[in-house]
This record gives sequence, structure tokens and C-alpha cells, in this order.
Amino acid sequence: MASLADVFKEKERSNWLKAWLAIDIAKSGLEHLADNEAQNFHQHIFSQVTTTL
Repeated sequence: MASLADVFKEKERSNWLKAWLAIDIAKSGLEHLADNEAQNFHQHIFSQVTTTL
């Protein structure tokens, strides 16, 4: 079994690790953005419905 140090020595594995890390960071940022936008949209719809009633 390869040690963690061996993973960083191999260029291809290192690139995959960097790509995974970048995707994970982007996912967490987009997840936060999407959640905020969904909450804002829900609040907007709720306020529109309550003002028309």
C-alpha cells in the first residue's frame, strides 16, 4: 500500500488530488450560494403571496 508521501511524489496522482481539492472547494462555495439564492427566492415568493391576500 502506498504511503501518503508516495502519493505526492507521483505527478498524475498529485494532479488528481489537486483537481479533487479544487472541485471540493468550488462545490462548497456554490452550495452556499445556491442555498442563499433559494432562501431569497422563497422569501420573495412568500412576501408576494402575503401582500396579495
